[in-house]
Amino acid sequence: MQRLGSIPIVSHHSVLEARGKLLRVAAALADEEIESTRLGVAVSELSRLLLREQPGAAIDVGLTIGASETAVVVACGTDRPLALPESLLSFFAHVSRQQDGGEHRVTLTFPLRFVAELDAQLLGRLRRGVREQSRDELLNELRTKNRELQESFENLKRTTSAKERM
Repeated sequence: MQRLGSIPIVSHHSVLEARGKLLRVAAALADEEIESTRLGVAVSELSRLLLREQPGAAIDVGLTIGASETAVVVACGTDRPLALPESLLSFFAHVSRQQDGGEHRVTLTFPLRFVAELDAQLLGRLRRGVREQSRDELLNELRTKNRELQESFENLKRTTSAKERM
């Protein structure tokens, strides 16, 4: 499997990001717009389910490239079994469940018809598209860094103040 990246599902914006990223992956590979739309709908439903059941979980995205078919593989891990509705399962050709320690992993395979020629350049572009951080992810990262800097600054002020009193 060619791993493309991971998409954290932390908010409703994440659901939109996941759908958009997978729509772009499918559109770059499949000639039929219906294929892209079906994958987008399926990933959107999976993302909403994860947001409701396991906020903070991530969707891992990859491609399997075989002699007879190319498929988008979507996987996620949760701390408890995830009940997938039949409406979601109907989109995928293969569904596998694994349990490793405390993690319950679901892997869903979406075969694509009419696949474009997959070369290193296209694969790199797909990886960048999936791994690209959304505006919300960038803002959250910025907030975390600012919080860390603020805490560090406060510690420095306390240390300096304590040194001056000595």
